[in-house]
Amino acid sequence: MSMPNLNLPLYIKLAWAVLFLYMLIGITAPYIASSEKYLCLNQKTCLLPIIPYGAKTLNTDMKNTQPWSKTGHSLGTDILGRDTAAGLVHGTRKSLFIGFASTLFGGILGSLLGMAAGYYRDDRIRYRWPSILIWIISLTIVLFYMSTEFLYTSAQPIVFMGLALVISGLLGWIFGKIPYGKMTIIPIDTIVSKMIEIRKSIPSLFLILALIPIFKFGSIWSVIFILSMLMWSDFARYTRAEVMNLREENFIKRAQMNGIGDFTIFYRHIWPNIQATMVVVFCFAVASCVLAESAISFLGLGLDATEVTWGSMLAEGRKTLVWWLIVFPGLAIFGLVWSLTSLAEYYRK
Repeated sequence: MSMPNLNLPLYIKLAWAVLFLYMLIGITAPYIASSEKYLCLNQKTCLLPIIPYGAKTLNTDMKNTQPWSKTGHSLGTDILGRDTAAGLVHGTRKSLFIGFASTLFGGILGSLLGMAAGYYRDDRIRYRWPSILIWIISLTIVLFYMSTEFLYTSAQPIVFMGLALVISGLLGWIFGKIPYGKMTIIPIDTIVSKMIEIRKSIPSLFLILALIPIFKFGSIWSVIFILSMLMWSDFARYTRAEVMNLREENFIKRAQMNGIGDFTIFYRHIWPNIQATMVVVFCFAVASCVLAESAISFLGLGLDATEVTWGSMLAEGRKTLVWWLIVFPGLAIFGLVWSLTSLAEYYRK
């Protein structure tokens, strides 16, 4: 994504500034709000954080403190005495990480599927049927093993899912070299299109509620994996449409006639022409992931109850009827989503 320039409208400059502010807060969150000193020059001289409280620091003598009161808690505290400002700072870090990581993983998967569907269509991929059968069986076995062995005990299900795809793909490629069996056309475009239709036919909240019991509760990587399963279809749909149009362009046909490999065509000719569209989809997807993470945390289905996020603060504010736990996290969510959607809408036009 290109940096803003002086010719941008005022509201886009403001959106860039807000987004950079959120990213700065997310990166430096441990140094902005913490109950511990850092960067000590000696035993008496240390730099103190701006907010001298951590997100989980309890102060039972300051429960439900009003904002701007003379207690040292500028934005008040919750029912456990945790500082609201510290919770907002560390919630920014978690929301940005979950939003960008979920969109990145979902975007990679969706873009690869979309490019394959738009470029190869239903008649360009041919494989021997024993290799296809071996690939399906190995993928099923590896995914089942990964899910039973790792997803309940590990905090990184995406890593193991990726490993499963690599292992099964290698097995399919190895058996594909065996000259046995009839060549079969794989209708990749139809398969991907039907997968997109099935994903879009299932409401996002229903899919979240169905996937959460499968994975380790409270794991940030489980939340990222679930949200990435929501985002991939948008990337696949837009990528497929863009590649399908580019496939008929003369420079693509000329590259094919000159014997240039498919990977080189993807990397040098197709991706540079669709990356602007993907940046727009990426911005919209990050905003959607932030909203989805806040929603499931609000419902108590996201991260562990001890973790402080914007959604958990909203949920506590609803239960205790404390207005500052609703207004401040709500404004934080609004600011981030507004900046992302404004940038995406502007660059889309």
